[in-house]
Amino acid sequence: MPAAPTSGPTALIRSLRIKSSSLNRLQKDVKAYTSETTSAQASLEKWRTMDPKERDENWEWNVKNAEKVVRDCAQMVPLTQVKVHAALDDLRDLVDTLKAEGDEEVLKSSEYETACKALQTQTSEQ
Repeated sequence: MPAAPTSGPTALIRSLRIKSSSLNRLQKDVKAYTSETTSAQASLEKWRTMDPKERDENWEWNVKNAEKVVRDCAQMVPLTQVKVHAALDDLRDLVDTLKAEGDEEVLKSSEYETACKALQTQTSEQ
């Protein structure tokens, strides 16, 4: 199997695909962490508001564990958003460079179109 080219249209298209996929994955991660945080917060509230008669010997541990889960999930949201912004900047720089170079094969590729749509979507969400 021949090695992938390190330059030229094929390498640029591959780079577009990788950067677009990375951005999409990170965006999904932010949504997942946000959802997890909400779910973990609900679980924590359930433990905190539990009727004292229903509490068992593990109740205190469960509350502390739920607090830890909420903290861990909540801190991942801003960390992942930083990565989203970095991936977005990376993709935007590549698209701008490709636009300036004007390589028709790259500019007409589905990967280039996908990258432009990802940039438009992200820009409209901000």
